[in-house]
Amino acid sequence: MAYTYFLAPEMSALSLSDALQPAATAPAEMNQLHGLYWLLESLKLAAAALLLRFCYRDVAAVGNTH
Repeated sequence: MAYTYFLAPEMSALSLSDALQPAATAPAEMNQLHGLYWLLESLKLAAAALLLRFCYRDVAAVGNTH
């Protein structure tokens, strides 16, 4: 939800405000938003790995009882 309702609109607004005036470097705020984006992506990946681990553990437990 943070992507949809916070990060995407903020990043779009920041880039559109500078669209008519090209800059040599990205604004510092954009770098912070990119950092937050990648942090959330890594947390999502870790959560998916944890869920897969739990699913595998459950499937292995069912397979060992028969």
